[in-house]
Amino acid sequence: MYKIMTIEDDKSLCINMNESLIKWGFMTYIIGDFEDITAEFASMKPDLVIMDVNLPYFDGFYWCGKIREISKVPIIFVSSRETNMDIIMAMNTGGDDYITKPFSMDILIAKINALLRRTYSYGEQPSDLVECDGVILNLVDNTLTVNINRLRMKVSDMGLKDYIVTKKGYGYMIL
Repeated sequence: MYKIMTIEDDKSLCINMNESLIKWGFMTYIIGDFEDITAEFASMKPDLVIMDVNLPYFDGFYWCGKIREISKVPIIFVSSRETNMDIIMAMNTGGDDYITKPFSMDILIAKINALLRRTYSYGEQPSDLVECDGVILNLVDNTLTVNINRLRMKVSDMGLKDYIVTKKGYGYMIL
């Protein structure tokens, strides 16, 4: 069951979208606090985000960029703004699709299903990011291995050879 986060300040539109998404079998989460959307995103870990451009405090372009710093989750912009520049900004900040208001809920659902299918169904790749209590670790960055090797060399220079060992399936151990 996919989790969809809605970032929209129009409460009646949120309720309508929420009801339709639930009918289609999605779990939903509606942002209530627009001051720190990134923190709510990190704690909820949605599979897809629906975001308005016009939001309190910062606009959707700003929040899309912040989300893109930590995640590749699909983002669909839903906005009453329909200029080419708005659509270009949405795509350039990391959005995956753009729907102008008013819109058909059936089209939104179809776009959501298509994005989820493309993102998660075809050859699922394990995530390179691990998040725990707000701390995000990029597994492609091998900082831990480099630092352990540096520590081993310093300890070895002090006469403690093989003081830190790698135990397969457990990690690093001190003997």
